[in-house]
Amino acid sequence: MAVAAEVACVLSISHRAAGALLAETYALASSLPLTLAALRSGHISWQHARTMVDQTASLDSAGAAALEAHFLDPDTGNPARGCPVGEMPAHRFKAKARIWRERNHPETLEGRHARSAADRRVEYTPDCDGMAWISAYLPATTASAVWNRTTAIARGLQGQDEHRAPSQLRADVLSAALLTGGGNQDLQGGNKPPLWPHVRNR
Repeated sequence: MAVAAEVACVLSISHRAAGALLAETYALASSLPLTLAALRSGHISWQHARTMVDQTASLDSAGAAALEAHFLDPDTGNPARGCPVGEMPAHRFKAKARIWRERNHPETLEGRHARSAADRRVEYTPDCDGMAWISAYLPATTASAVWNRTTAIARGLQGQDEHRAPSQLRADVLSAALLTGGGNQDLQGGNKPPLWPHVRNR
C-alpha cells in the first residue's frame, strides 16, 4: 500500500491506478519474460505489454508462455503471421491476442463465464473538477442491453429543442433511471436527477 501511494504521488495518478500499474509491472517481471524483453528493447509499446498481461491473467504458466511465444518468438512452432506485434496498432493486437486466448484456453467458455459473472461489481472512482466515474463489470449480454437501452432512450429525447449531446443524454438517462426510477419525463427540458450525497463524518 505504501509503495502504491508513493508511485501515485510521483506520477500524479490515483492510488488505484498506481496499484494497477504495480500489478502489471510485477506480472511482466515475474511471468512474461518475452514481453518484458520486447518492451525493454522498444519492439512493443506499453499498451501492447498491458494487453499481454491482461490476456494471460487467467492462463496457467504454460498457457501464458504459449501465448507469448505465438506473438513474440519467431522460432516457435506456430508463430503469428503478418507484421510483428510492435508494428500492429495496439487495438488490433488486443483483438488478435483475445482471439488466440479464446481459441486456446484450456477451460471452457461456460466455466470461465460463470466464474467471471460471480465477480460482477460496480466501482466508484473519483476524478478531477468535481467529477467521478461509475463503472460496472457485468456479463456482456447485460452490459449490451444497458447500453442499447440508454442509447434508445437518449435518441428518443433528441429534437430541435434538445441541446445535450448523445453522450450527455446517455449519462442523464442512466442517472435518472438509477436515482429516480423514472423514465423520459424525468429528463425532459434538461432536468437533472435529484442527488442524495453520502456525507461522511470525519
